[in-house]
Amino acid sequence: MPYPHNRGDRGQDAGVGTCHRHGPGVADATRTNPAAAVGSPPGAHHVTERPAPSRPGEPALVSIIIPSYNRARLLIDALESIARASWRPLEVVVADDGSSDDTRQVVGDFASQHPDLRVQFLERPHEGANSARNAGFTASTGAFVFFLDSDDLIEPDAITTLMEVLDDPAIPYCVAQMVETDLSGTQRYAEGFASSKLSYEGVVGSRWATIVALYRRDLLDRLGAFDASLEWGEDKEFLWRIVAGAGAPGKVIDDVVALRRNHHWGQLTDDFSPSFMGRHTIAALDAFVAWALRTERMTPAIARAAYPKLWIATARVGAAGERAWVERAITLADTLEEYAPGGANHAMKTAIAAMPRVGFSAIFAAMNLARRALHAVRNTRRRLAR
Repeated sequence: MPYPHNRGDRGQDAGVGTCHRHGPGVADATRTNPAAAVGSPPGAHHVTERPAPSRPGEPALVSIIIPSYNRARLLIDALESIARASWRPLEVVVADDGSSDDTRQVVGDFASQHPDLRVQFLERPHEGANSARNAGFTASTGAFVFFLDSDDLIEPDAITTLMEVLDDPAIPYCVAQMVETDLSGTQRYAEGFASSKLSYEGVVGSRWATIVALYRRDLLDRLGAFDASLEWGEDKEFLWRIVAGAGAPGKVIDDVVALRRNHHWGQLTDDFSPSFMGRHTIAALDAFVAWALRTERMTPAIARAAYPKLWIATARVGAAGERAWVERAITLADTLEEYAPGGANHAMKTAIAAMPRVGFSAIFAAMNLARRALHAVRNTRRRLAR
């Protein structure tokens, strides 16, 4: 799971800091292109030069990018899970986000113990997980890119399974599944997570965790990686941009490729609350719609799919008394209405504009009961399927 972001420096360049490279065959210089990638948001980054393609018959290099902030004791488990991976060649890029622990030593020791892996360690100022991911992407050299969080694990056949799908050159990215586990990674839970899903027409119905997808590098070069200028909703905006901008369908598979470990050592999800989730959704929808408008990819289907998410998120922030976020949602609804006008959504927008906090609280309470019922059904099905 990602660590909590430092939001104070958003929008700064995600340039690579001090770079220590370990392992055979790693190039000595990587540059950040100050120009935005075609179709990418202002805060996203891509590399200036693409890596040389693999020789015919040779497996392609896959880069695994890990942002980390004071997670040395968890990071070592993530790294060892990569060492157990069946796919080779692999490049591991650890983008350290200003840690004060012994992360550098952990990565150095790991690199010495696993000379078959190409390992890079980037030292950077503390700017947040997505700036670190962007720096790692910029420094990486693989033709395929996988993002792993420093406290999570990958399955031994994860990369092999994903690469088998991307052996078809027409597929630009592949999305798999994850499971929640305890800290040791041995106890797997049937509850607490949503299955990965792709929705091509409405786009914003798509969902997957950061740690379950493999991307062709040229896709991220073209669309950009994470928009580090966003204060909220970067991960959702990123995946919706991938679905809308890829130009060809990705693929979802049922295989579990990653384990998301539950712990209490500074997980971003420690801070989850209804209003927190509402802010993330509103910000992600706002940023994605702005990108879709700018790149002429906005459609009535996207607007129709966005409305339900927007109203649920608005109920969450409204129940918390966060009127500024309610107003932001109403402004976004004005934009959506240009593409998908309709009496029901217009009436909802009008009601929300005049609704007091107690009204939002009542809506949210009813919505929460429905959500719990749906989750209970979903989790029961998973337990029975095990």
